[in-house]
Amino acid sequence: MLNICIIITDVDGTGLTINNDGYFYISDYEKHEVRRWRTGNTNGTVVAGSHGQDNRLDQLNSSGCIVIDKDYSVYISDEYIFQTSNPLNEFILEMQNLPYAEKIYPVSTYLLKRLDDYTNIQHLYPIVTFSNYLIEKLNHRIKRIDAVQTKMIYYLTQDNDRDITKKLFEDFLDAWYALTFKEVRYGCQTPKFEHVVSKEKFAENTSIAMLLLTSSRDDSILLPACLKTIAELQNEIVNYFQNTIETTTKTKQQCVPLQSIRPEHIFSLDRNDLNRKLINDSLVLNYQYGKSKDIIYDYEEMEITLRNMISKLVLIDTDKLNFLTYQFELYGENTSLINEVRARIKQQQQLTNDDRTKLNSLINTMNHDDILHYLGSLDNIFTYIRTIAVEKLTEDMTIQLFV
Repeated sequence: MLNICIIITDVDGTGLTINNDGYFYISDYEKHEVRRWRTGNTNGTVVAGSHGQDNRLDQLNSSGCIVIDKDYSVYISDEYIFQTSNPLNEFILEMQNLPYAEKIYPVSTYLLKRLDDYTNIQHLYPIVTFSNYLIEKLNHRIKRIDAVQTKMIYYLTQDNDRDITKKLFEDFLDAWYALTFKEVRYGCQTPKFEHVVSKEKFAENTSIAMLLLTSSRDDSILLPACLKTIAELQNEIVNYFQNTIETTTKTKQQCVPLQSIRPEHIFSLDRNDLNRKLINDSLVLNYQYGKSKDIIYDYEEMEITLRNMISKLVLIDTDKLNFLTYQFELYGENTSLINEVRARIKQQQQLTNDDRTKLNSLINTMNHDDILHYLGSLDNIFTYIRTIAVEKLTEDMTIQLFV
């Protein structure tokens, strides 16, 4: 028996298509527009038209068939014209054929040569945010074997913090699957970047170990390699701008640790942004007789826009990463920890018989998982004692006062 449901209403549709991400594109001949929809949307997003009926680049006359190519360009058949909502490709071709473009418009030509690489930078923040959250949540609290065996779906459905985790994970997942890399780099390692499962099945097929930022050199290196690769792409742009455009500036360029970045620090640009900029501010139709479909581009306007964006960016420090440490592995990684704690803390006398009895009774009645949890938390305590200021370590400090 077929399950039939209404997805979209109140549309005078003449064309319909769907892309690989599950978005519907519908042309409305009464409103002279094309909107992108997804199941559950109530309004959709305008991708072409919606500025009245005419033959300008931002208008449609009587839209019909819609085609989407592999670059997500939207092509719309109209009663009088065949229009593309992605004029960027034409702009890039014109820029490539423009004499002395690299000297006159250096930033535009530099970015457009590797535009697909640089558009990945906009996805850095949600990946960093989710990674930082997992470190804060699980550092010293999860064993390596448990991380390998536990799927991400557990933390989305059964964990106490599942509501917070789900929101951050969804943002991470959108960013992760928007990346277009073939491979990424971490030091001398270049792991392949592949989506081996669909976006919808990622959580149930991916162990939490793959999403934890660790110094391990196994498959989990993909995450730190991805972060460093994206950050270094932004550094390329900033350094190029400093060396080519702002050569007289003596102010030291701001550098922000990778795990401390904010959205305003990131080069956030994609093809849709450039298309909107072109349509709204950087091109006009040639209204000379017989040339009504020729386009005149404002290259200078685009160059100024890109320069202003880059001038506000920061360098990203990728050398110092705060990695997660698995439970019970801190001592193995740094054997000097216990010795340094002993050197700084005066050793107490042996426990009295009464204290020993109480401690044995407590251990015998505790759940084994609770014992493991408390032992793992000693990693945090010892690390803190190791770095605490000496003047705070008084001889009469009790455990209660320390805590």
